[in-house]
Amino acid sequence: MLGLDPGYRHETGPDGGWHVRRIPAWRAVKDYTCPGCGRTIPPGLAHLVAWRSDSILGDEAAGAERRHWHPKCWSTRRQDGRY
Repeated sequence: MLGLDPGYRHETGPDGGWHVRRIPAWRAVKDYTCPGCGRTIPPGLAHLVAWRSDSILGDEAAGAERRHWHPKCWSTRRQDGRY
């Protein structure tokens, strides 16, 4: 089903595989904390949700660990497997 979501993409990099989904402003309905900068992503601000696609614990566990990111923070994140 993720492949049918126009806001979804899969990324692979030095830090592994990731499911990434764009969240448009109209769907951003609560505060989140960006793990990249530690600042709040307020309601109404478009952002990204990312979770591992290569977790040894499986997709369900990886989905439970998903995080909301500012797009700039996601694109400049550390590439060593840590946020």
